[in-house]
Amino acid sequence: MSFGPKARLGRLVAHVTAAPLGLTLPDEGGLPQEALEILQALDRLKSGLFQADSQATEQGTISEGTFSQLVHLFAQFRRVMNNNIGDRAVLPKEDRKAVGRYIQRELLPIIALAPLPNRMYTKPCGYAGDYLTIKMMYDHRNPEFHGEGNLGPILHELFIKVPAFQAVCNRRGLLANEVAETIAAAASEGRAAQITSLACGPAQEIFDIYETLPDPASLQTSLLDIDKRALELIAAAAEERRLTEHLRLRKANLIHLALGRRSVDVQEQDLVYTIGLIDYFDDDMVVKLLSLAHDMLRPGGRVIVGNFHTSNPDKAFMDYVMEWPLIHRDETKMHALFKASKFGKPCDQIHFEAAGVNLFAECSRS
Repeated sequence: MSFGPKARLGRLVAHVTAAPLGLTLPDEGGLPQEALEILQALDRLKSGLFQADSQATEQGTISEGTFSQLVHLFAQFRRVMNNNIGDRAVLPKEDRKAVGRYIQRELLPIIALAPLPNRMYTKPCGYAGDYLTIKMMYDHRNPEFHGEGNLGPILHELFIKVPAFQAVCNRRGLLANEVAETIAAAASEGRAAQITSLACGPAQEIFDIYETLPDPASLQTSLLDIDKRALELIAAAAEERRLTEHLRLRKANLIHLALGRRSVDVQEQDLVYTIGLIDYFDDDMVVKLLSLAHDMLRPGGRVIVGNFHTSNPDKAFMDYVMEWPLIHRDETKMHALFKASKFGKPCDQIHFEAAGVNLFAECSRS
């Protein structure tokens, strides 16, 4: 059953705002069943938050049982969203959009209570996944990010348990390990490792590695990003840690580089990687970016690219509530993209971070 967007939203508003808690919706002759299920899951979540707020007001905190129930309700809500208005849902696209807009309107006042989720939605730098948002996600245990009042810290804790959130945090350690392996391989040949990060963001994984190195000269790093504020943040951190001579910072538009409109002097790299870039671009641009990375590598050098996998259980929540749309890809697609690029072959291997949401495709230059 489909109905016009204005009528849909009007009906959603009439049903839900009339009884924000203990919601009862009609089974037939009204909203599609898929919409009913989402709204009921939303109501259960809001009821749980209301009860947690009351408990925190009365007792100064919430019990582990209450928080566990909230984690369950939040996960259930996101799962129902993904099933009912996600990419594979049977509900017509316009109906999915209407339900998604309504859900977002209901949740945004709650999201605004916690700085990190609020920044993820508001995108103050003008784009999703900016360098400070990623840095905040990495540093999510910092009390400054936990929010105010009763619900702010609760919402913060709920968000950091979302698999998609955990996947972003996990990639920091995963790439640090890959860099460490690259350093060891280069050292066995009696030379420093040469690596490049494309769309580097805060480059926290690089600083993690430098902290472990007896000799920082064993790693020479090129960091490219379009946002000069990200590079300024890195430059300040490098100066504080006395690493400036080991880092080359380049403000670069990777699209222009991939299209050949600009060039950058980065060659003979042992490792080129990007962990939050290609899922913003269509297949044609990804192929060009892979070819760009190919030309930066020495023979035998590796590229590693991260991409959200199609199995991500939070895609609909990211799309409709957080307005953080990404192009999700599976193993078959990644193999095809590498084969279409200058690598001219499928990936050498594909692995996942611990949450199983981000894949990392690796390929070596012949």
